[in-house]
Amino acid sequence: MNVLLETLEKENHAQLADFKKLISEKVQQGKLLSVFQLLMKMTRDLAEEDGEESGSEFIDDLINLLKDVCSSVLRCRNCSTVFRFRHCKNPRNHQNDEVHAIELTCEGCGDHYTFAEGRERVSYFNFNVLKKVDNLRRGGRGLTIKVTLGGLVGPALLKVNDGERPVVWIDAYQVFKVEEVQVYWERAKAIIKRMKLNTSNGDKCFRIDDGIVYLLTTQTEVVAKDAV
Repeated sequence: MNVLLETLEKENHAQLADFKKLISEKVQQGKLLSVFQLLMKMTRDLAEEDGEESGSEFIDDLINLLKDVCSSVLRCRNCSTVFRFRHCKNPRNHQNDEVHAIELTCEGCGDHYTFAEGRERVSYFNFNVLKKVDNLRRGGRGLTIKVTLGGLVGPALLKVNDGERPVVWIDAYQVFKVEEVQVYWERAKAIIKRMKLNTSNGDKCFRIDDGIVYLLTTQTEVVAKDAV
């Protein structure tokens, strides 16, 4: 039994032999983020009493516990692959301590999940989408493509600035399939072609200070007669 569990037994004055089983059940129910944040709070509270060195040991024990649990009960919903587990930490802004997070990555289909302290929701994107964007960017001529993690009003946008190379922006927090990236790319190329021909297909767009932004879609495109 690790130091964390021994301390929890002492603090709660009860036998916690089923502690790992309880954690496993909660994680299997899809509550990993809540479990992680609760246990991190408990370890920080214990660290305040026992000192910084013990706090680091508590966190190491917690991470090892969660790694064992995730390896035992979690599988990718797409391909049933066991997730690769990774613990990471970053400095807090204007504070001395750190923000801890755990990442689960499926090596089979590219799904990637981040569970972090202080976040209300799980961050999710697909690595293969990022790879597809990079491949298109390398082969693009007259049009480029970039990826962002959140912040777009839609899954994909085409930004056309005066005198600059048009850019397709893909939001990896909204686009999870490689084939969708290809569709957005083709839609953007079609819009650029219509712009050169000075024709329209009712493309949804809005103006900004330095150009125009087009909203891209994966829906079947109906080509207007004057756009052919």
